[in-house]
Amino acid sequence: MAEDIKKTGEKAPENFLVNEEELHIMPKKFVSQNPKKKDTGAKSIIVFFVLVFVLLMAILGGGYYWLQQKNKPKNTNTNVNQNINQNINNGNENTNANVNVNTNENANVNANINNTNNNQNNNTNTNENPKPIVVAIDTDQDGLTDLEEQTYQTDKQIVDSDKDGYSDSDEIKNLYNPLASGQKLIDSGLVIRYANDLYAYEIFSPKPWLVKAIDDSRQKIEFIPDTSTSELVRIEVVENIGQKSLLDWQKALYGIQAMENFKIDNQTSLRSIDKKQVLIVTAGYVYIIIYDTSNDSNNFITTFEMMLKSFKFISPSPQDE
Repeated sequence: MAEDIKKTGEKAPENFLVNEEELHIMPKKFVSQNPKKKDTGAKSIIVFFVLVFVLLMAILGGGYYWLQQKNKPKNTNTNVNQNINQNINNGNENTNANVNVNTNENANVNANINNTNNNQNNNTNTNENPKPIVVAIDTDQDGLTDLEEQTYQTDKQIVDSDKDGYSDSDEIKNLYNPLASGQKLIDSGLVIRYANDLYAYEIFSPKPWLVKAIDDSRQKIEFIPDTSTSELVRIEVVENIGQKSLLDWQKALYGIQAMENFKIDNQTSLRSIDKKQVLIVTAGYVYIIIYDTSNDSNNFITTFEMMLKSFKFISPSPQDE
Protein backbone atom coordinates (compact mmCIF):
# COMPACT_ATOMS: atom_id res chain seq x y z
CA MET A 1 0.00 0.00 0.00
CA ALA A 2 2.81 2.30 0.74
CA GLU A 3 4.25 1.60 -2.65
CA ASP A 4 0.93 2.38 -4.27
CA ILE A 5 0.75 5.69 -2.52
CA LYS A 6 4.21 6.60 -3.65
CA LYS A 7 3.44 5.66 -7.23
CA THR A 8 0.15 7.45 -7.46
CA GLY A 9 1.44 10.50 -5.62
CA GLU A 10 -1.57 10.56 -3.42
CA LYS A 11 -1.42 12.19 -0.05
CA ALA A 12 -1.02 9.73 2.73
CA PRO A 13 -3.62 9.68 5.42
CA GLU A 14 -2.82 11.49 8.65
CA ASN A 15 -2.44 8.31 10.65
CA PHE A 16 0.24 6.93 8.34
CA LEU A 17 3.96 7.56 8.36
CA VAL A 18 5.91 7.68 5.19
CA ASN A 19 9.60 6.76 5.02
CA GLU A 20 11.71 7.27 2.01
CA GLU A 21 12.80 3.67 2.00
CA GLU A 22 9.86 2.03 3.66
CA LEU A 23 6.53 3.38 4.63
CA HIS A 24 4.88 2.02 7.79
CA ILE A 25 1.54 3.15 8.86
CA MET A 26 1.00 3.14 12.67
CA PRO A 27 -1.64 4.65 14.82
CA LYS A 28 -0.75 7.96 16.41
CA LYS A 29 -1.15 6.67 19.95
CA PHE A 30 1.85 4.49 19.40
CA VAL A 31 4.00 7.35 18.19
CA SER A 32 5.83 9.58 20.68
CA GLN A 33 4.90 13.22 20.18
CA ASN A 34 8.05 14.66 21.89
CA PRO A 35 10.86 12.12 22.08
CA LYS A 36 13.45 14.67 23.27
CA LYS A 37 11.75 15.14 26.66
CA LYS A 38 12.69 11.62 27.72
CA ASP A 39 16.35 12.31 27.08
CA THR A 40 16.23 15.59 29.03
CA GLY A 41 14.79 13.89 32.17
CA ALA A 42 17.54 11.31 32.23
CA LYS A 43 20.19 13.93 32.00
CA SER A 44 18.62 15.85 34.90
CA ILE A 45 18.67 12.76 37.09
CA ILE A 46 22.33 12.18 36.28
CA VAL A 47 23.20 15.79 37.06
CA PHE A 48 21.26 15.57 40.35
CA PHE A 49 23.15 12.47 41.48
CA VAL A 50 26.48 14.04 40.52
CA LEU A 51 25.68 17.12 42.61
CA VAL A 52 24.61 14.95 45.56
CA PHE A 53 27.83 12.97 45.28
CA VAL A 54 29.96 16.13 45.16
CA LEU A 55 28.09 17.61 48.15
CA LEU A 56 28.47 14.36 50.10
CA MET A 57 32.21 14.25 49.38
CA ALA A 58 32.54 17.90 50.48
CA ILE A 59 30.75 17.12 53.77
CA LEU A 60 32.91 14.05 54.38
CA GLY A 61 36.06 15.98 53.56
CA GLY A 62 35.11 18.83 55.90
CA GLY A 63 34.28 16.39 58.70
CA TYR A 64 37.61 14.63 58.28
CA TYR A 65 39.48 17.96 58.43
CA TRP A 66 37.57 19.00 61.56
CA LEU A 67 38.40 15.72 63.29
CA GLN A 68 42.05 16.12 62.36
CA GLN A 69 42.15 19.62 63.90
CA LYS A 70 40.25 18.49 66.99
CA ASN A 71 42.57 15.57 67.65
CA LYS A 72 45.69 17.63 67.02
CA PRO A 73 47.87 17.69 70.24
CA LYS A 74 47.71 20.92 72.21
CA ASN A 75 50.72 23.19 72.42
CA THR A 76 51.75 23.02 76.06
CA ASN A 77 54.81 24.88 77.31
CA THR A 78 56.05 24.13 80.82
CA ASN A 79 58.82 26.38 82.00
CA VAL A 80 60.49 25.83 85.35
CA ASN A 81 62.66 28.70 86.50
CA GLN A 82 64.71 28.51 89.65
CA ASN A 83 66.06 31.85 90.76
CA ILE A 84 68.33 32.26 93.73
CA ASN A 85 68.32 35.78 95.16
CA GLN A 86 70.68 36.85 97.89
CA ASN A 87 69.58 39.92 99.83
CA ILE A 88 72.75 41.49 101.15
CA ASN A 89 71.00 43.77 103.63
CA ASN A 90 68.98 41.07 105.36
CA GLY A 91 71.48 38.25 104.95
CA ASN A 92 68.77 35.92 103.70
CA GLU A 93 69.14 33.47 100.83
CA ASN A 94 65.84 32.68 99.23
CA THR A 95 65.18 30.01 96.62
CA ASN A 96 62.13 30.77 94.53
CA ALA A 97 60.66 28.07 92.27
CA ASN A 98 58.36 29.60 89.68
CA VAL A 99 56.38 27.12 87.59
CA ASN A 100 54.49 28.60 84.64
CA VAL A 101 52.14 26.31 82.74
CA ASN A 102 50.74 27.88 79.56
CA THR A 103 48.22 25.95 77.50
CA ASN A 104 47.49 27.42 74.07
CA GLU A 105 44.84 26.03 71.80
CA ASN A 106 45.64 27.36 68.35
CA ALA A 107 44.60 26.31 64.89
CA ASN A 108 47.98 27.55 63.71
CA VAL A 109 51.11 25.45 63.67
CA ASN A 110 53.93 27.07 65.69
CA ALA A 111 57.46 26.12 64.77
CA ASN A 112 59.57 27.12 67.80
CA ILE A 113 62.95 25.46 67.86
CA ASN A 114 64.38 27.23 70.90
CA ASN A 115 62.37 28.61 73.80
CA THR A 116 64.64 30.60 76.10
CA ASN A 117 63.21 32.49 79.06
CA ASN A 118 65.35 34.97 80.94
CA ASN A 119 63.66 36.14 84.13
CA GLN A 120 65.13 38.78 86.37
CA ASN A 121 63.63 39.13 89.83
CA ASN A 122 64.34 42.26 91.79
CA ASN A 123 62.82 41.50 95.17
CA THR A 124 62.87 43.46 98.37
CA ASN A 125 62.66 40.95 101.19
CA THR A 126 60.91 41.80 104.41
CA ASN A 127 59.98 39.65 107.36
CA GLU A 128 56.61 38.04 106.75
CA ASN A 129 55.71 37.80 110.39
CA PRO A 130 57.46 40.61 112.24
CA LYS A 131 56.93 40.91 115.97
CA PRO A 132 54.24 43.41 116.86
CA ILE A 133 55.78 46.57 118.28
CA VAL A 134 53.70 48.06 121.06
CA VAL A 135 54.83 51.55 121.91
CA ALA A 136 54.97 52.12 125.66
CA ILE A 137 52.94 55.16 126.68
CA ASP A 138 54.85 57.95 128.43
CA THR A 139 52.44 60.85 128.86
CA ASP A 140 54.87 63.40 130.34
CA GLN A 141 57.86 62.16 128.29
CA ASP A 142 60.10 61.93 131.36
CA GLY A 143 61.48 58.44 130.53
CA LEU A 144 59.16 56.75 133.02
CA THR A 145 56.26 55.01 131.26
CA ASP A 146 52.72 55.42 132.49
CA LEU A 147 52.77 51.87 133.90
CA GLU A 148 55.98 52.67 135.79
CA GLU A 149 54.47 55.95 137.05
CA GLN A 150 51.65 53.82 138.44
CA THR A 151 54.14 51.38 140.02
CA TYR A 152 56.08 54.17 141.79
CA GLN A 153 53.01 56.33 142.50
CA THR A 154 54.40 59.32 140.61
CA ASP A 155 52.37 61.81 138.55
CA LYS A 156 52.30 60.83 134.87
CA GLN A 157 51.53 64.45 133.97
CA ILE A 158 54.64 65.86 135.72
CA VAL A 159 58.27 65.19 134.73
CA ASP A 160 59.62 65.89 138.23
CA SER A 161 57.09 64.81 140.81
CA ASP A 162 59.02 66.02 143.89
CA LYS A 163 60.24 69.25 142.21
CA ASP A 164 63.87 68.67 143.18
CA GLY A 165 65.27 69.30 139.70
CA TYR A 166 65.68 65.65 138.73
CA SER A 167 63.26 63.80 136.49
CA ASP A 168 61.37 60.87 137.92
CA SER A 169 63.15 58.38 135.64
CA ASP A 170 66.63 59.69 136.55
CA GLU A 171 65.88 59.29 140.24
CA ILE A 172 64.56 55.73 139.78
CA LYS A 173 67.61 54.67 137.73
CA ASN A 174 69.97 56.10 140.37
CA LEU A 175 68.13 54.46 143.28
CA TYR A 176 66.47 57.61 144.67
CA ASN A 177 62.89 58.20 145.70
CA PRO A 178 61.12 60.27 143.00
CA LEU A 179 58.58 61.47 145.59
CA ALA A 180 60.97 62.80 148.23
CA SER A 181 64.06 64.84 147.50
CA GLY A 182 67.33 63.17 148.57
CA GLN A 183 65.74 60.00 149.95
CA LYS A 184 67.14 56.58 149.01
CA LEU A 185 64.82 54.39 146.99
CA ILE A 186 65.19 51.45 149.38
CA ASP A 187 63.88 53.65 152.17
CA SER A 188 60.86 54.87 150.24
CA GLY A 189 58.78 51.71 150.58
CA LEU A 190 58.45 51.62 146.79
CA VAL A 191 60.85 48.68 146.38
CA ILE A 192 61.99 45.60 148.30
CA ARG A 193 65.45 44.02 148.54
CA TYR A 194 65.52 40.40 147.34
CA ALA A 195 68.53 38.40 148.59
CA ASN A 196 69.55 34.99 147.24
CA ASP A 197 71.93 33.57 149.83
CA LEU A 198 72.52 30.35 147.86
CA TYR A 199 74.15 32.26 145.01
CA ALA A 200 75.24 35.28 147.03
CA TYR A 201 73.49 38.21 145.30
CA GLU A 202 70.81 40.77 146.05
CA ILE A 203 68.66 42.99 143.86
CA PHE A 204 65.84 45.53 144.20
CA SER A 205 62.34 44.73 142.95
CA PRO A 206 59.28 47.05 142.79
CA LYS A 207 57.08 46.33 145.79
CA PRO A 208 53.92 45.46 143.80
CA TRP A 209 55.80 42.86 141.74
CA LEU A 210 55.68 39.12 142.41
CA VAL A 211 59.02 37.41 143.17
CA LYS A 212 58.90 33.74 142.15
CA ALA A 213 61.46 30.93 142.30
CA ILE A 214 61.18 28.65 139.24
CA ASP A 215 62.97 25.73 140.92
CA ASP A 216 63.71 24.59 144.45
CA SER A 217 67.40 25.40 144.11
CA ARG A 218 66.54 29.05 143.32
CA GLN A 219 68.78 29.04 140.28
CA LYS A 220 66.02 30.80 138.34
CA ILE A 221 64.14 33.70 139.89
CA GLU A 222 61.43 35.73 138.12
CA PHE A 223 60.26 39.23 139.00
CA ILE A 224 56.77 39.66 137.55
CA PRO A 225 54.92 43.02 137.20
CA ASP A 226 51.34 43.31 138.40
CA THR A 227 50.18 43.99 134.83
CA SER A 228 49.00 41.91 131.89
CA THR A 229 51.81 42.92 129.51
CA SER A 230 53.64 39.54 129.67
CA GLU A 231 56.90 41.22 130.71
CA LEU A 232 59.25 40.11 133.48
CA VAL A 233 62.82 40.19 134.71
CA ARG A 234 64.60 36.86 135.22
CA ILE A 235 67.92 35.93 136.83
CA GLU A 236 69.49 32.59 135.90
CA VAL A 237 72.55 31.11 137.62
CA VAL A 238 74.61 28.15 136.36
CA GLU A 239 77.79 26.64 137.73
CA ASN A 240 80.99 27.69 135.97
CA ILE A 241 82.39 24.23 135.35
CA GLY A 242 86.02 24.44 134.33
CA GLN A 243 86.11 28.12 135.33
CA LYS A 244 85.62 29.32 131.76
CA SER A 245 86.20 32.96 130.91
CA LEU A 246 83.61 35.60 130.11
CA LEU A 247 84.41 35.37 126.39
CA ASP A 248 84.12 31.58 126.46
CA TRP A 249 80.65 31.86 127.93
CA GLN A 250 79.69 34.55 125.45
CA LYS A 251 80.54 32.23 122.55
CA ALA A 252 78.78 29.30 124.22
CA LEU A 253 75.56 31.21 124.97
CA TYR A 254 75.34 33.86 122.23
CA GLY A 255 77.57 32.64 119.42
CA ILE A 256 78.54 35.51 117.13
CA GLN A 257 75.94 37.88 118.54
CA ALA A 258 77.56 41.23 119.22
CA MET A 259 77.67 42.41 122.84
CA GLU A 260 79.07 45.48 124.55
CA ASN A 261 81.22 45.89 127.66
CA PHE A 262 79.30 46.62 130.83
CA LYS A 263 79.98 47.09 134.55
CA ILE A 264 77.73 45.70 137.25
CA ASP A 265 78.79 46.01 140.93
CA ASN A 266 82.26 46.86 139.58
CA GLN A 267 82.30 43.45 137.90
CA THR A 268 83.32 43.29 134.22
CA SER A 269 80.44 41.88 132.22
CA LEU A 270 78.81 41.98 128.80
CA ARG A 271 75.48 43.43 127.71
CA SER A 272 73.45 42.70 124.59
CA ILE A 273 73.02 45.47 122.03
CA ASP A 274 69.27 45.68 122.72
CA LYS A 275 70.10 46.32 126.43
CA LYS A 276 67.95 43.42 127.60
CA GLN A 277 70.52 40.82 128.68
CA VAL A 278 73.58 41.00 130.91
CA LEU A 279 76.19 38.24 131.29
CA ILE A 280 78.34 38.06 134.43
CA VAL A 281 80.99 35.36 134.96
CA THR A 282 82.80 34.62 138.22
CA ALA A 283 85.12 31.83 139.24
CA GLY A 284 82.22 29.80 140.61
CA TYR A 285 79.06 30.85 138.72
CA VAL A 286 77.61 32.41 135.61
CA TYR A 287 74.82 35.00 136.11
CA ILE A 288 72.42 35.98 133.33
CA ILE A 289 70.00 38.85 133.97
CA ILE A 290 67.24 39.09 131.37
CA TYR A 291 64.46 41.60 130.65
CA ASP A 292 61.97 39.33 128.90
CA THR A 293 59.52 41.23 126.68
CA SER A 294 57.50 38.81 124.59
CA ASN A 295 55.72 41.60 122.68
CA ASP A 296 58.56 44.18 122.61
CA SER A 297 56.47 46.68 124.55
CA ASN A 298 59.32 47.87 126.87
CA ASN A 299 57.02 49.19 129.56
CA PHE A 300 59.61 48.62 132.30
CA ILE A 301 62.95 49.46 130.67
CA THR A 302 63.70 52.12 133.33
CA THR A 303 62.84 49.65 136.07
CA PHE A 304 65.26 47.14 134.50
CA GLU A 305 67.98 49.80 134.61
CA MET A 306 67.19 50.35 138.29
CA MET A 307 67.44 46.61 139.01
CA LEU A 308 70.82 46.32 137.27
CA LYS A 309 72.05 49.31 139.26
CA SER A 310 70.93 47.66 142.51
CA PHE A 311 72.45 44.23 141.78
CA LYS A 312 75.25 43.39 144.24
CA PHE A 313 77.22 40.36 145.32
CA ILE A 314 76.87 39.63 149.02
CA SER A 315 79.06 37.72 151.46
CA PRO A 316 80.26 35.12 150.93
CA SER A 317 81.22 36.65 147.59
CA PRO A 318 81.24 34.20 144.64
CA GLN A 319 84.62 35.60 143.64
CA ASP A 320 86.09 34.32 146.90
CA GLU A 321 84.81 30.76 146.59
